[in-house]
Amino acid sequence: MGDHTLLAQADLPAPPLPSTEVTSSAHTPQQLQLRIDELNREIRSIDVNWPTHLLIIGYAGYVLAPTCLLFGGGIALMGLLGLSNGVGSAALVAVGAAVFLVGVAGVAAIVYAWTTGNAIQQEARRRRDALIREREAAEAELRALRSSRTDFAPPGALVTLLTF
Repeated sequence: MGDHTLLAQADLPAPPLPSTEVTSSAHTPQQLQLRIDELNREIRSIDVNWPTHLLIIGYAGYVLAPTCLLFGGGIALMGLLGLSNGVGSAALVAVGAAVFLVGVAGVAAIVYAWTTGNAIQQEARRRRDALIREREAAEAELRALRSSRTDFAPPGALVTLLTF
């Protein structure tokens, strides 16, 4: 009888399809207007302000830093110089150092809020500016499309006159 062996067929990738990308000149005015409206909504939704939590962190650091640094340093200095009236010098130094460290944390909070807030704000502005440039290009393309349209309908009176 015949040899009924099956040959394995390799799965070859399908040949690439012709490009279906729509070039910018193939956009219709309606598509461009929809894209412009979408870009406007996206631009309006971008918040270029600092996030609220970073403002809170920054203000908390602004309040804590000078207060705690001054009082903590003063209390620790009183303990070091022995100016305590009935309270142990070591306790004053420990309390002063702890309050001073809270002040240092306040400075760190200010630095963190400032650097992170500026980075977030700059990124949002870059994104908004890129969208604005894209919208301006779409508006220019729409103006060019509308100004170069040749598919105008002649007025009815002209058609009537030409038929006689």
